[in-house]
This record gives sequence, C-alpha cells and structure tokens, in this order.
Amino acid sequence: MIKIMIDTVRRWALPIVCSVVVLVPLARALGQELAPEESVLKEAEIVLVGTVVGPATLEGAVTAKGEAVTVKVEKFLRPEAPSMIYSFEGGNVTVQLREPGSLGPGDSATFYTRLGSMGRGLTVIELAHILIPDLGAMEERVMAAAAATESALAGLSNSELRARIQQADVVLLGRVTAIREMPAAALATEKQGPLSEHDPMWQQAVVEVQERIKGLEGETRRISVRFAASTDIRWFRSPKLTVGEERIFMLDRDRDVITAVALARLGVDAAMGTLVDRKNVLAKDQIERVKSLLRE
Repeated sequence: MIKIMIDTVRRWALPIVCSVVVLVPLARALGQELAPEESVLKEAEIVLVGTVVGPATLEGAVTAKGEAVTVKVEKFLRPEAPSMIYSFEGGNVTVQLREPGSLGPGDSATFYTRLGSMGRGLTVIELAHILIPDLGAMEERVMAAAAATESALAGLSNSELRARIQQADVVLLGRVTAIREMPAAALATEKQGPLSEHDPMWQQAVVEVQERIKGLEGETRRISVRFAASTDIRWFRSPKLTVGEERIFMLDRDRDVITAVALARLGVDAAMGTLVDRKNVLAKDQIERVKSLLRE
C-alpha cells in the first residue's frame, strides 16, 4: 500500500515540480522578452500583438519575397496611435518586415511599427518585433505583451522622471470623466485662422483628482487638461485621453486667463496647460515610484 502511494506521488508530483522550476524563471524573464529597446519604443507609432497569417504584397511597390506579411491583429497596445486604426482590431493588416523572411505563418509577436499607409487597409512598417512564447491562450499572451509594453513605455530613467516631476507645476493621479470642446475663452489668446489638415483639434479633458502628489490645493477636485484630438501625422503621437482612464499627470498650470464662468461651464475648479508629451502621462502603477522620486 505504501509503495503504491509513493509511486503515485512520484507520478504526479514530479511533473508539477518540474513545471514550477521551468515556469518561474520564464515568468521572471517575460517582461524582458516582451519589451523592446527604449530607442524602438520612442520611435514606434503603432504597437500591436498579432499572428502571421501568410505572405502579403505591398501595394504599388515591387517587393522581395517574404518582405511583407499579413498579420491578424489581436490587440493594439499604444493608446496614442491614430484612433482610426482600432477598426482593424480583430482583422488583418500588412506588416512590412524589417528583415524579409524573419517571420512565418503561425508566429505570434508584438510588432513595434511606424504607419505606412491607411485606407481600406492598413500597412505598417516594422521597426522591431518580439516573438511571444506560447504560454497558453492568445488572451494570456496579449495580456503579457501589454503589461511588458506598458512597463517599457513608462520606462523613463529615474533621473529623467525626477526632472519631469521637478519641472511640473502639478503632479496628480486622476480619472478622466468627460471630454469637451474648448470654450471660446480658452482660445481667445490664440491666432484664429482657416483650419488646415494639421489643425490640432484641441479638446478639453475633465479630470477628477484621485490623489494629489504635488502642487495642487486641497479644495481642487476637478481640473481641465487641453490635448490635441487630431490624428493627423503631426499630432497623433501626442497623448489622446479617453473617458474612464486613470493616469498620473505631470502638468503645468494654464498661463492664459480663463474666467470663472468658463471654468464653471467646464465643471472644473482649475485649468491646467496643454498636454503634448506622452511622457507626461504615466500608468497608474507608477505612483509609488513617482512619490519616492519626489521625496528624494
């Protein structure tokens, strides 16, 4: 009886122990495996997780064999990419590979790319890709890639992040509760002229203050932040804010005079400046790091 029990334990316990031994180091390395170099992140305009379906042909160009592939998009990871691209989520896009033949059908990867062309279809130009280990269901792989990319996007060096914190008038954790058109009073100091294709299409985000980190009076509960809603090539890399998202904001106070009436119409207590640099918006999970750097 005892021998049977020992054999049973060996039969079931050994594979479990071996699995743990293999998976723990893999989990620790996952963030590194799924995150690119900082230089690639800075240049990338569109980040997506997808699986290669097969070869593709680039429109209007003579391409080498294996230079482009068709990729089924599981998820776009970069929130400040042009909003129109999200219509391709779940569908196919063309990826012009950096190295022809480097990927084949069935390969799943995180692609760091620049926008090539967009019309009926979407073509992106690869800067780098990182193969996603087959850890299980695609949903799990997408979550792992998203976490690694989010972490890498927030990967400012301590010295750079400290400098941004010091330069900002206000640092806070907040939740976007509304997106509204800019009030006329807020635009009064700007030169008004004919609209162009490069118009930033300024909008005002109402942000509910969840935690004050630096430079915000206790009675301030809601602020407004101006951002460029345009997806034009000049503006689509600037941060786009959406209702419901929670972020750490590093902001300057608005230097323009905005009347109390204008603020009341927005439903805010104070107006902050213009948000144009995506590094002035961080993921919520960076809050302890920000507080630590502020105390130094």
